[in-house]
Amino acid sequence: MGTKPDFSIENAHEGDVCGIDEAGRAPLAGPVVAGCVFIPRDSRKLGFIRAINDSKKLSKDKRETLFDLICAHASFGVGMASPQEIDDLNIHHATLLAMKRAFENLRGSKPAAAIIDGKFAPSLPCRTQTVIKGDGLSKSIAAASIIAKVKRDRLM
Repeated sequence: MGTKPDFSIENAHEGDVCGIDEAGRAPLAGPVVAGCVFIPRDSRKLGFIRAINDSKKLSKDKRETLFDLICAHASFGVGMASPQEIDDLNIHHATLLAMKRAFENLRGSKPAAAIIDGKFAPSLPCRTQTVIKGDGLSKSIAAASIIAKVKRDRLM
């Protein structure tokens, strides 16, 4: 079944670390939505954390359940880029804009570092690390993928 994401990447950084991912980059309609999630160390021990995985590997019902638990036990932010912004900027730059907005909308104090799914990072006021296929490697990125996917599904 493959490996599940863990906190290895987060633990390699000093200070608090958030994960960022997007949903809606491939579809032909609607906005691109990004999620940003910081899972506090004391919440990492909660049972539901084990179930967090890449949103594409979870059923709709499982994503919805995990969405509610993540929102209750972690700090999160959501950012979007509209279809007009996608047309004006292109999907790549619109995705980075949505990710930046998600980070800016993160509740509470801002983390010292952000780990971002993919090859490219938005300009953020903290250290950034890109991780290819990060939603399958990092719990924080996987949680962000769930937030982004559920928010986008609810919009569509």
